Amino acid sequence: MRHGMTLGELLRLANDRLHLHATLTVVPAAGWRRSLYFDATGLPWVKPSPNMPDLESAMHYPGTCLFEGTNLSVGRGTALAFQIVGAPWLDTAAVLERLREGGRGKGEGLPGVEVSGMTFTPRAPTDGKYDGIELRGIRLRVTDRRRYDPTKAAVALLAALRVVHRDSLRFQRSELRPAGGRSRPATGDSRRARARRDLASVGTGPRPLPASAGRLSALLTLVLLRLLPRAASFSRL
Repeated sequence: MRHGMTLGELLRLANDRLHLHATLTVVPAAGWRRSLYFDATGLPWVKPSPNMPDLESAMHYPGTCLFEGTNLSVGRGTALAFQIVGAPWLDTAAVLERLREGGRGKGEGLPGVEVSGMTFTPRAPTDGKYDGIELRGIRLRVTDRRRYDPTKAAVALLAALRVVHRDSLRFQRSELRPAGGRSRPATGDSRRARARRDLASVGTGPRPLPASAGRLSALLTLVLLRLLPRAASFSRL
């Protein structure tokens, strides 16, 4: 769900695992430590995507992205994208009760996060779910970053929804596709062959790229499409 690597590390991974032999120089960032959250850098948040409005959304995304493959909204078209999930048929009280039961009535099953009920109305959501319809939903708020595991929390929430709304919850197969739409994972040899073809084809179109830019673009594409599995609709983020 979350690889935890920098862009430079991703490029090095692709260069090494796919044997691309690209001339690659990664410039270290002064003062950066892996343990830092973005708000500790003192830099202003710049949306990496229209649906990633702030750091809170980014912390939940590795878990709530799972709901992209269901008939629940993840808050696209609101200011709380990926911090909420909801649907017109959702029984907030029943789902919250089920979550509490999972934690022996003490919320122990969801450490580091607070869950509560709310209503919200998506406006022009990019996933097309429930545009202009008021939804009943569950909101997640991080209370302890060190203890919070967004994927475990999302799975617990999904399990509670499955119990409470067995007849309403649906999984959309088109959103739960293998990376690249393949029915079988590619082997290492086929990935390397595609990598070489991709690199060879860069710059052959009507607007050729400089060799260095083309090689970097190909590396980025390979990292995103060949190495990183997608649990849901990764391409629309």
